[in-house]
Amino acid sequence: MKFVFDLDGTLCFDGMTMSKELQDVLLTAPKYGHDIIFATARSYRDCLSILEGELKKLTVVGLNGGEVFQDELLVSQYTIPSHALRTIVSYCDTYNLPYFIDDTFNYAIQNPEQ
Repeated sequence: MKFVFDLDGTLCFDGMTMSKELQDVLLTAPKYGHDIIFATARSYRDCLSILEGELKKLTVVGLNGGEVFQDELLVSQYTIPSHALRTIVSYCDTYNLPYFIDDTFNYAIQNPEQ
């Protein structure tokens, strides 16, 4: 059976850590033939501080489905085409709108109020 868990508010309650007890339980599931999958809006980069040790090797679906990691390797990635991204950023810049662009290991932020 496959078990899919969100991180924030489900397994991680402070935004930074997961209890040792929860980690231990999650790591026993594969021994019984179950797959543990983490699905999150976070990038894989931002999951690394929560998913310690062997948990990093499990399947992580990050950026709301934009990337999938297994055994710490990127196996699938969906990105916005460059021309569409340029159009979106140009629109945000024209109207002074904040934006946050995230990918696997990098990000860009524009917040006109700061």
